[in-house]
Amino acid sequence: MFQIRFRSHDALATFQEICFDGDIPIGVRKIYNPTRPDAGPWYGLTAPQREALMYAVEMGYYSLPRQISTQEVADEFDISDQAATERLRRAIDTLVTNTLLLTTASE
Repeated sequence: MFQIRFRSHDALATFQEICFDGDIPIGVRKIYNPTRPDAGPWYGLTAPQREALMYAVEMGYYSLPRQISTQEVADEFDISDQAATERLRRAIDTLVTNTLLLTTASE
């Protein structure tokens, strides 16, 4: 038994066909999508949200004690402190909605 991740259902179908053609017995027990189907790549984050969130994490914004301020995040992206704060909040909301909350609802 193993788990494998495919980019699409078509890719899974192709994999199954190859196994079938090669006389490799395979059965699919469960198909799991870790995000909403319409979330798109990066769990629904926009490019600016993803970049800001990754930068904030890498620079220690979420560390205790905090290593970087929202003003420093804002300076990196040439936006206001308020815009940086809102971007990070929207990114976290989107990320949690498209991953953790979705998983909880399907369990």
